[in-house]
Amino acid sequence: MAMLNTETPADKAARPAKIRTVDRWRNAYREWQRERDFIAIVACLARLSDRRLAMIGMRRDDLIHHVDRMVDTAEEERNTAAEILELVDKKPVAQRPVSNVPETAEIRSFG
Repeated sequence: MAMLNTETPADKAARPAKIRTVDRWRNAYREWQRERDFIAIVACLARLSDRRLAMIGMRRDDLIHHVDRMVDTAEEERNTAAEILELVDKKPVAQRPVSNVPETAEIRSFG
């Protein structure tokens, strides 16, 4: 469940020590939240009967594996959504007009 870190060592060295400390605390807190949520999901699903777990496609002996896969999938979807939003928010590159498209459309009737 590790997150992708694109920061280079030069970027880290350029930041003041206080900011690096705050980042470490922030990352530790996020990791703690992830672990807490993971444990809560497993505990909630563990309360279900074997029959109900089978209804949602899970088995008790693979419960941790199923939840881990769900968390990984959710993180991948969140990262994909963030990338898409980033692409949408970028200003478009100056676009050239297409020369072979007529300015007015001709309507023809058939029949």
